[in-house]
Amino acid sequence: MLPSSDILVDASNTLFSLLALIVSGVTAWLTLFRRGKVRMTRPKHLFFGWEKGPDGPSPKIFLRSLLFSTGERGRVVESMYLRVRREQRSTLFSFWAYGERNDLAPGSGFFVGREGVVFNHHFLPASDEPEFGFIAGVYTVEVYATVLNRKRPTKLAEVRLTLTESASAQMYNAGAGVLFDWNPDTQRYSFEIDPKGKLGTF
Repeated sequence: MLPSSDILVDASNTLFSLLALIVSGVTAWLTLFRRGKVRMTRPKHLFFGWEKGPDGPSPKIFLRSLLFSTGERGRVVESMYLRVRREQRSTLFSFWAYGERNDLAPGSGFFVGREGVVFNHHFLPASDEPEFGFIAGVYTVEVYATVLNRKRPTKLAEVRLTLTESASAQMYNAGAGVLFDWNPDTQRYSFEIDPKGKLGTF
């Protein structure tokens, strides 16, 4: 029969081995197997403006932000879109393009790792949506992504913006754009008028 001290040592060794195995399993899950979720930082800039087209200008919303994954393996974003609400009206901006100013392409998906990726994102209303107008009021812009192997879209951000009567009038009378900029001191978005509507071509 083993002395009680030897039994305690064996029990301690077994416990430590079990704990080490659990820690190794958790570490492997966090670093090798868990894909995590896609997250997005608060957009620093959002732009309300126009996109030139063969049938005339079309409403456009532009934003730039960092997307990152909470898991080591990362995720694949298949597409992105906006749900834009003003009062009781909701409009889907599902035509999506991303990239840099001279390398903008229709959205075709991209990989999002833990280190994150930064793109310019341009959105136009869906072709079957009723005509959309930048009328003065409070807008709620919801950003969604469809992620590979997930059944439901992921809501990445929700931003509230106020378009004034004066800014709306300049957009329609002069083709101007409105650039909203997040101010970390006031914790709100301020805006400036872009007379030529060029700021949304970042």
